[in-house]
Amino acid sequence: FAMNARPMALADYLCFGSSDEESSASRIDGVIRGIGDYGNCMGIPTITGRTEFSSSYNKNIVVNAMALGYLGSKDKIMSSQAKGLGNYVVYAGSRTGRDGILGADMASRSFGDDHSLSKPTVQVGDPFFGKQLMEACLLAMRKNLIVACQDMGAAGLTCSSFEMADRGELGLSLHLDKTPLRDNSLQPEDILLSESQERMLFICKPACFEELKKIFEAHQLSICVLGEVLRGRDIELFWKGRQILKINPKLFTSHAPVEDRPYVFPEPVKRALPKKVSPPAKQIKKILLDVLSHPQGRSRKFIYRQYDQRVGTQTLKDSSYPIAVLKLPESGRELGIAMGCRPYLMSLDAEQGAKDAVFYPALQLAVRGFEPLAVTDCLNFGNPEKKHIMGEFVLSVERIAQACKTLDTPIVSGNVSFYNESQGKNIPPTPAIAMLGLKENNKSLPPSGFQKAGESVYLLHAHQFYFEGAVADSHPYIFKPGSYEARTSHDKKNFNTPSHLTPSAYGGLQDPLACCFIKQMLELSQKDLFSSLRLVGKFGILYSLARMVLERGIGFRLKKSFPYSVWQERLYEVIVSCPKEKEEIFKTEVENLALDCILMGETQSEKKLTLQGESVSCKEMKDEYLKSWKDLGL
Repeated sequence: FAMNARPMALADYLCFGSSDEESSASRIDGVIRGIGDYGNCMGIPTITGRTEFSSSYNKNIVVNAMALGYLGSKDKIMSSQAKGLGNYVVYAGSRTGRDGILGADMASRSFGDDHSLSKPTVQVGDPFFGKQLMEACLLAMRKNLIVACQDMGAAGLTCSSFEMADRGELGLSLHLDKTPLRDNSLQPEDILLSESQERMLFICKPACFEELKKIFEAHQLSICVLGEVLRGRDIELFWKGRQILKINPKLFTSHAPVEDRPYVFPEPVKRALPKKVSPPAKQIKKILLDVLSHPQGRSRKFIYRQYDQRVGTQTLKDSSYPIAVLKLPESGRELGIAMGCRPYLMSLDAEQGAKDAVFYPALQLAVRGFEPLAVTDCLNFGNPEKKHIMGEFVLSVERIAQACKTLDTPIVSGNVSFYNESQGKNIPPTPAIAMLGLKENNKSLPPSGFQKAGESVYLLHAHQFYFEGAVADSHPYIFKPGSYEARTSHDKKNFNTPSHLTPSAYGGLQDPLACCFIKQMLELSQKDLFSSLRLVGKFGILYSLARMVLERGIGFRLKKSFPYSVWQERLYEVIVSCPKEKEEIFKTEVENLALDCILMGETQSEKKLTLQGESVSCKEMKDEYLKSWKDLGL
């Protein structure tokens, strides 16, 4: 809202440690309640997300959030560029406290045994003040009372004032002792670096200040004039009438030192020829039920039910659907949001995983009729002073950029989080992606589960890359996300993993082919031929089929002659069900688009999933999939 955009929706990307880690349950509970409490109080729906569980994130959880704002056709984008000699520099919002001092600095250090000492650096947010600040800012902007605006984020007042001055190529004076404080013992350096939440810095014309002040005081917020815009290029800081610093802000912005860290790329992943793997029929039921009850496979409903997903009345699809969908206020068009990045794939093969972080959400949107439009990211990595970690970062950035260029989806915003390391252990590379897509028509979205018995089910695929291997507990036939970490070596100095312990992979993502498949699926989605659809993701085909059966209790029987393993993860596959009356048209369209397609089987009225003569009832699957998280301490 610092840009005059009203927040429409929130999305999150969360990575937690294993459920048996000490204090894991309290961390998970705290994060989810924190997101829910703040978003719910602000009146902004949290409508989609992604949650991973892996011991790779023990003591180093990842919490990323995205906010989507809307600018109407008559709304002006607010600049953060200082303008107008003699204009006031105005502080507005909550009072400055000691919480959050050196927070950004803390985030740029690895944690050792004494990391608990850094806890006071975390800022404390107040959703009441956040809501009041948002409404006051948007009202003031609509009344044209503000010339420029920037929120006080990392490094607080320092970063916001120095960046505004640099962008405007003007100087600013700041009288730090005029800052509204919660703690009167704060010194100038504390005030400059505090990252207390819910604070803004404005440039406003002197004639507008009194009206601006009335708006903020009516919203129970602090507001005062800290200084003014100067003719020169310097920031001048004052404390109780005495100048304590005069410096050019460019030294901290465009002329700041640039690190050129050495790096080495990860070793290429072990490759193997593809082969079909399948457990004995008598083990199928146990393996599937174990997967459905695994923290990685279990329902995320316990998370998103704590979020208000419908406030604002623009939500068409929320977290219960594979993508989020919003209705845009003026045009009535639909906007889709899909999340990307599979950390287990990133650890296996950072190059392929980085590409997949872009192509997977693009395909999620395309199969539902949304044209991929733009990308925002948060690049979470370990200690960049370690060559192999820096190599993963360089490789990931290059491949994400390459994939986005192929799709013609610009990266419009983002963030970078380094030093995600505790006691020498780094998180796997985790470049979280949120992709936006636009849908011009108002055709209904296909459900993600089977809707009717007696329909043909097909697999549309682009088998460019897939992995396989005996890597999961006592189940040698299935790749379990999150179970590979004992067999990979993220923290060894030489980054060499014994070849016999590395999961094998076949092929590699070819950007033009992946882009072609996405466009083919986008075109096919316009034909309105599916009664249900699901993109195959973690745990492969069988898990996706189980999810489709669970949605409405419509069963499915897999053909005995189906040639592919249902236990492997391959990129990319889409399961669709087609009504009998549309089947011939479907086949013709698939042939015209030159799509690879194979019949999987047929939906059935019996509430069970059947393959290799073995059946698992819908009730048995549901009991495991919706099992309470209390058995994991949550």
